[in-house]
Amino acid sequence: MAELAQNDLQYQLPLLALQREEWTPFWRDAKPLAEAHFKEVGQDVSEPRRPFKMDSTLMLAAEATGALRIWTARLEGNLVAYITWMVQYDCESEGLLIALMGGWFALPGYDAGRTVWRHSIAALRAEGVQAAYAHHRFLGRGSVLGKYFEREGGKPIHTTYAFWLGEED
Repeated sequence: MAELAQNDLQYQLPLLALQREEWTPFWRDAKPLAEAHFKEVGQDVSEPRRPFKMDSTLMLAAEATGALRIWTARLEGNLVAYITWMVQYDCESEGLLIALMGGWFALPGYDAGRTVWRHSIAALRAEGVQAAYAHHRFLGRGSVLGKYFEREGGKPIHTTYAFWLGEED
């Protein structure tokens, strides 16, 4: 069998397009994935009074201030993975630019989750972000992310507890 030229491989292997996106076009494609993510990690189970209803006005405001960063992985134009970050200065450490991870989701079967993670970390570093804070849930695929973060060089620093302070049923 003849060897394939490097350019021929591009036509045989589907390539993920990694890019930074703005909220409105991203959200049109991401909403069903975000809903699936919400269910998978048990957010509706852990606090049933916290429904999934994204606040697009708030996300647009964060984008307008430059705080919201969204990176996506697309295959032939179809969204297969995304990660969001909020970038801000750390009020407890003057001048330290940090990123707080928001939603991170990848469709199973595309191996795009790690790719979009690493791409976003490299991009944040290039933008001058000095520290990133990631989180994970204990249900679904989120249950193994702590070990992944540690393999990527992260250090566990806290556990978060949820308290419902709204009106009781």
